[in-house]
Amino acid sequence: MKRILTLSFLVFQIVVANAQQNDEATNIIRLQNKVKERDDDTLKTLLYDSLSIYYDRLYPDSAIGALEAQNGLELATKLDYKKGKALCLSQLGDINFSVFSNYTAALEYYTQANGLYDSFPATDAQKSSNLGEIASIYYLEGYYQKALDFFKRQYDLAKRMDSAQMIKCWLNIGACYGRLDGKDPSLHYSDSNYKYTHRAYELAKTKQDELYILYMIESNCNLADDLRSKGEYDSAYKTYRKYFNGDYIKYFRARPAFYYQTCLFMASYFSLHKQDDSSVVYGEKALEMAKTGGDYNDILSAEDSLANFYKKKGDFKTAFYYLKNELADKDSAFKKGNIEKIANIDFNEQKHKEYIQHQAEENKKKQEEAITHAGIGLFIVGFFILLLVLGRKKIKSRTIDFLGTLFLLMMFEFITLILHPRVALWTHDNQVTMFLILVGLAGLVIEPLHHKLEAWVRAKIEHKVEA
Repeated sequence: MKRILTLSFLVFQIVVANAQQNDEATNIIRLQNKVKERDDDTLKTLLYDSLSIYYDRLYPDSAIGALEAQNGLELATKLDYKKGKALCLSQLGDINFSVFSNYTAALEYYTQANGLYDSFPATDAQKSSNLGEIASIYYLEGYYQKALDFFKRQYDLAKRMDSAQMIKCWLNIGACYGRLDGKDPSLHYSDSNYKYTHRAYELAKTKQDELYILYMIESNCNLADDLRSKGEYDSAYKTYRKYFNGDYIKYFRARPAFYYQTCLFMASYFSLHKQDDSSVVYGEKALEMAKTGGDYNDILSAEDSLANFYKKKGDFKTAFYYLKNELADKDSAFKKGNIEKIANIDFNEQKHKEYIQHQAEENKKKQEEAITHAGIGLFIVGFFILLLVLGRKKIKSRTIDFLGTLFLLMMFEFITLILHPRVALWTHDNQVTMFLILVGLAGLVIEPLHHKLEAWVRAKIEHKVEA
């Protein structure tokens, strides 16, 4: 019975350890403790970077992640620790890009990081990701030639990695050529657009898993878009329709932008062929996907198209409804832009306030944890006193044995509860090492101590009981 209880105790510890390992909040607390307890400043730099990543996942709309990355950058700069600087700069770039939509700041951080990646043995994945982010910003800002140069540099690394990375690079390179052709058709970049997009399509087509099916659909939509831009509407329609049906619809829904693009083209195509009802149906689907994607430009374009489709159909009331919505959304987009500018201006102040709030929350958590531990300790002491009292009463020995064993399990569990965070810190959350330490504690300390304490408890509660 005792061995079963001990085994159950160990299994419970392993389950708790795994649960805590997967808990983002627990990881944050663990990393904060490491930052406070470690003397190695280079390690602290990496810990700050990891803290920033966890905060960014747990609080995606918060500036706390940026603050931790900034702390890491300042420490790495002081130490001239190039790897730490590059990682923290990349993380600050990610936050400014995805959270604050501050492309200027993000580009500056990414560019600084890119200049450091050759000064230490960085992985191809790190370099490729950084080049891709720089290229994406240039693309979004309309600097397509610069974006093309960086996407090509990314491809030089991607071809040493895996097919998925190659497909993404080919798609991005094709998109840049498509934009360049749109700006100046005399340069005849459309053939290059088709070549790279078709390469991506052919490679994606050879794969069967879900990721590659998404790439295949993306490639197919880009090919169709290229045909549409050339005025080859019938060929574009057949290309769009190739996968816009049946089982592939769910993959389109996983890419709202391509679902929107396809529906809007279908709506225009049917309108061109005077199939007004079909154009309205696809126009409304396009608007639905634009709202799902949250892109104001797509929403405005879909509403404008629907207004024209209904006007062409003769339904002026509904056309006016969509026109009114378009004007309202334009106003919302303008206000949203101003709000984002204000948010960027107040970035440092927001970071400071959230840091203070975060510290207050952490102090509160620590106080609550200390009170909880104290309460558990007092309960265990009270339970032992109850055992001593019951030991002087006429109670069956089986009941006393059960209560005594329960007391010992509670006490050892309490000890483990106190030790576990420290063990996790010492072992850097290495699950194998933690398992061996817990088994060692159970076998070499807890089990022998269990017998001694059991004898001591029995001596304290020994009495004559009913048979």
